Amino acid sequence: MAIAAGVVAQSNMTGSSASANFDVNCVKPFVEKRETALIASYDKMSACIKTAMTERKTSLLETWSKTDNKERRTTRNTEWTTYVKAKSACQKTYKSEVKATWKQFHEDTKACKVVTRGAEPEDHDSKIEE
Repeated sequence: MAIAAGVVAQSNMTGSSASANFDVNCVKPFVEKRETALIASYDKMSACIKTAMTERKTSLLETWSKTDNKERRTTRNTEWTTYVKAKSACQKTYKSEVKATWKQFHEDTKACKVVTRGAEPEDHDSKIEE
């Protein structure tokens, strides 16, 4: 198989030569669409996490204004739990959007008569460090 612009051209049965009908330019608009969608999903996730962090900050500042130790500890633990859940929801949405974006990319590129699966590390985008 021949590799061109991150896409593997379909080869004949012997695997010795790439298809003569392969057009790298066919794939480019789909790569543009995919990458734009991945960036948008990341931006959305970042904004979502930033909102969760801002809410956490506000809540924690209010919590630390309380004078009762037991009430403060209980409220603080609740606020952290709320933040962790919100952050997880942001990441789950991001992973789902990334998966859908890659699925659409593979569907779109079928018209180009190229094999795009395995040509690029699609699972890399959905891995989130915690």
